[in-house]
Amino acid sequence: MIILWRGRGLFVLLVSGIFGIILGFIPTMLIPSEEGAHQYSGYARYGGMVGAGLLCFFWGRYLKRQTGFSHSVYFVPVQLIGFLFAVVPLIIAGIDLSYGENPFKPIEWRKKTTVAKYAPAATTPLPANRHGVEEAVSYPRFKTEAEARQYALQRYPTLAIADSPFNAQFVKLHQDYTAKKPEIFQDPNWPLQLALETEQSLKSHAAPAAPEAAIAKPGP
Repeated sequence: MIILWRGRGLFVLLVSGIFGIILGFIPTMLIPSEEGAHQYSGYARYGGMVGAGLLCFFWGRYLKRQTGFSHSVYFVPVQLIGFLFAVVPLIIAGIDLSYGENPFKPIEWRKKTTVAKYAPAATTPLPANRHGVEEAVSYPRFKTEAEARQYALQRYPTLAIADSPFNAQFVKLHQDYTAKKPEIFQDPNWPLQLALETEQSLKSHAAPAAPEAAIAKPGP
């Protein structure tokens, strides 16, 4: 691939791009909390593009005044490239705002998409269920409710299907615990605990299988 530039056009463009990337990572560098950095990642994204564009624009104008010609990349003056990089993000943000959207929402690829690491599975007694019976079930322990909920949905996909038997039983158990034993929800593992109990409840209420063959009655 052939890159065409004139004067310091390519150098200005590269430095401006690096400057924009650094601006985009400012929340990560200044905010110690990962969640806090993620919250401001949308602002940093726009700030990086606009900052890079402004640097490229004013630097290009300065070089043109000093040398008497436009420094360019592929015959496009760097001040024009900088102007587009600074203005286009603002136009996009304005369009999003006009439609009621938040243009500064966090960047999706920075969110965790995998289940966080958890302690090895161990046989852990569940709290007494609504029948007052304690059960021992092997399941992983999580530190947050969100991790337990995500694992439960991965293990029981029908839990996410509204009005499915599993979903309906889960909702019923949730209502029972809310009314009779709300302290269970203080444990971040409660989504998985209820899902496991839902599985056991559905198994216990399943109809017995029909006999494979009827026993022939003796003749008269």
